[in-house]
Amino acid sequence: MQRTEPCRINFPVILKITLAVLALELLVFNFRHWESMGNREIKSYQITLGEGLVMQDDGSYLTGPGEKTIEFSNINRELKTLYLDVDVLENQESVNRAATLYQHARDDSNELEYWIPDRDIWHSQEKSRYLTYHFYGNCKSLKLTLALDDGVNFRLGYLLNPRIPMFFSLARVLALWCIGVFFYAFRPASRVYRVRYLECGRWKKVLVPGFLALHILGAGVLVHINPYFQDDRTEWSCQYQKLAEAFANGQVSLLQEPDQALIDMENPYDRAYRQKVMDETGQGFLWDHAYYEGKYYVYFGVVPEVLLYFPYYLLTHRQLHNRDAIFVMAAVFLIALMGVIHRILKRWFPKTSVGAWYLLSETTVLSCGLVYMCRRPDIYTVPILSALALGLLGFWCFLCANKEGGGLSAKLVAAGSLCTALVAGCRPQLFLIAAFSVILLRNYMFSYRYLKSREGRTCAFSFLLPMAAVALALMYYNYIRFGSIFNFGANYNLTMNDMRNRGLVADRIGLGIWAYFFAPVQLKLTFPFLAANSFDTNYLGTTIFESTYGGVFAISLFAWLCPALVIFRKHVEQRHKPLLFMAYAGMISAAVIAVLDAQVAGILLRYFGDFLFFIVFAAFLAWLLLFEKAKGSALEKPMLVFLLVCLAVAALYQGLQFFVDTGESLMDYRKDLFSTVKYQVMFWL
Repeated sequence: MQRTEPCRINFPVILKITLAVLALELLVFNFRHWESMGNREIKSYQITLGEGLVMQDDGSYLTGPGEKTIEFSNINRELKTLYLDVDVLENQESVNRAATLYQHARDDSNELEYWIPDRDIWHSQEKSRYLTYHFYGNCKSLKLTLALDDGVNFRLGYLLNPRIPMFFSLARVLALWCIGVFFYAFRPASRVYRVRYLECGRWKKVLVPGFLALHILGAGVLVHINPYFQDDRTEWSCQYQKLAEAFANGQVSLLQEPDQALIDMENPYDRAYRQKVMDETGQGFLWDHAYYEGKYYVYFGVVPEVLLYFPYYLLTHRQLHNRDAIFVMAAVFLIALMGVIHRILKRWFPKTSVGAWYLLSETTVLSCGLVYMCRRPDIYTVPILSALALGLLGFWCFLCANKEGGGLSAKLVAAGSLCTALVAGCRPQLFLIAAFSVILLRNYMFSYRYLKSREGRTCAFSFLLPMAAVALALMYYNYIRFGSIFNFGANYNLTMNDMRNRGLVADRIGLGIWAYFFAPVQLKLTFPFLAANSFDTNYLGTTIFESTYGGVFAISLFAWLCPALVIFRKHVEQRHKPLLFMAYAGMISAAVIAVLDAQVAGILLRYFGDFLFFIVFAAFLAWLLLFEKAKGSALEKPMLVFLLVCLAVAALYQGLQFFVDTGESLMDYRKDLFSTVKYQVMFWL
């Protein structure tokens, strides 16, 4: 492999891509314009307003009791298009809200009215005001019903059979141009695969910092994108903030005292009976808080509190927002991830190209659940992302602890041990991330000869001391709250079910494996094209579940590298065996965590964040191991193409899932953004 400049602009190709994108924009994405060029506006018809629409002196309309209908009758001509604008005058928020239009028509083949699919009209999106019809012959009448509340003042504009104007979208052109240039730059024959990541000259100083800067900036945008999460408005969302106040007052239970009705209950964890008692007494309780012996506690991991919320409260006397905590942890996660990737490539795959480095890094970031966690920055995300960030940081320290001449750095071992131990205080099940470090250090930590040496004893002490200190601190914290060193309090949660008696049931294992790994992606024909999976089961018991959008192997082509590695494991070189074992550890850990989540809590969309990274990291290692064997063979280019397709699939799924959620989705809370993207994508409307 020769050292070649990684970037040389091919202007003829760039010009071809530009012309192709412009042709697509003008001819394909605006085909409705060309299709309607022969339209002639219909001006001869009769219009009838329903009693729920009253015209005002200024020409506007006011809604009231009765049908809010607009009926165009005696058309008796071919009606191909309609222009309809509903401009609400009194409420500025309505600009970014759709006016739903219910439609019925009569034509040459239907003497009686028949239903036509509904359509949303956005005043802020001009393209949504144009509708294209496909009637049987001539249209006799068209009846439109506006879904508006009473007392709404609006202006109405309409044209029958207008020509649809050309909607040239610069944003769409730029997006398609970037996609085209990207695929050209990363085609298998590209020179980015002939330049080594570790030997890319002057580009080396900007590659990783630039990658990190862009992605950390992206994380910052995502945590602010949903207005619902910009205010910790609910009792259960501000638990870390309340715990900071409790710590400042020298106690581990929250300052708020439970109502007497809850204290007097024999079983306050019985949801239905608890709600009945609260309704009868007019009292309340704190949802999703741990309740034990007359006190409220926070069952979420305490480490984010100690590292972020409590210090921030002490220093500023203000509360740290969950959104900001997630941004900090997202930045730590990204920095640690890029550090881990760098060390792995430097140690085991020094000939990796800059092209493969980028595709692997980007695919890993897009596939590991980080995007979803950042755009849903609630309290439930904080311990999950904190555990992943600290676990990766610890693993990075352990990777750096290996000296080039042999042996370990005691300082880095201690740092890695501390970060890894703190994972248990964030999200206990994610402590399985320590398996990567155990495999990495096995030749040292399980070597009697090394442990006998002075360096070995120092490193062993450096490893064990932070682990023991954190473990003792967590055990003490658990004991003074719940009287048990191993109880973190999740089973005392006032939630959907009595988690003390939930138990471990073998029949729930299959449900969890199916939902988390193999459930198919459900598609629909309307934007954003992704539909929630229904969860029908014959399991005779309580199953806690919410909408999901496909299992891991349905949403991630990248994840299929895991079974591929198992099949072709014999082709892995001996020097790469530690990475093979790490990949196995990732797969096993993902399965164990998924089953535990299904057993202990249920099947929830946010729990994908618990195990996605493990299987994605295993896939990352699998590609490197398999590609190492494919180099120089006929499989080299197909492997690069496969990686490029994996990235495209990951990006596509993130785009599909971006506006949907189990609640508080961007489709509901950012209608302005939703409508803009919808009409950029659904150009055929």
